[in-house]
Amino acid sequence: MASLNTFSNHLLDSAGQLTHRAGWRVSQIEKGKMAMDRAEFEADLRREGYELREGAIEPNVHRGSHAHEFDARLFVLEGSITLVVGADRCTYLPGDACDVPAGTMHEEHTEADGVRYLAGRRPAAKVAAAE
Repeated sequence: MASLNTFSNHLLDSAGQLTHRAGWRVSQIEKGKMAMDRAEFEADLRREGYELREGAIEPNVHRGSHAHEFDARLFVLEGSITLVVGADRCTYLPGDACDVPAGTMHEEHTEADGVRYLAGRRPAAKVAAAE
């Protein structure tokens, strides 16, 4: 993963494409990874209207392609998780965070260590009816 701090302003858009918060696209899922500490993550999520919860996924779980009806942000506390979006895959380790907007088709995989995480959820942003 290139320098984690370098890519702290990237996220996946609803089509699963990596987008800089200012609007330009990047080509690899790993550039969507954000490095921050737990306190920063929690403060950021509260400011943006996310509901926080801790969770875990057991070791060696492979969840096939699916999408959520909510915007999700994830901060890895222990273990690791690999997200697959299209042909791109990225493994997130303790201290890594990522955004997965509502409607983004993705897979979730854990290895022998499983994962413990802090997650934020919020209702999907409504798209303006007339554009």
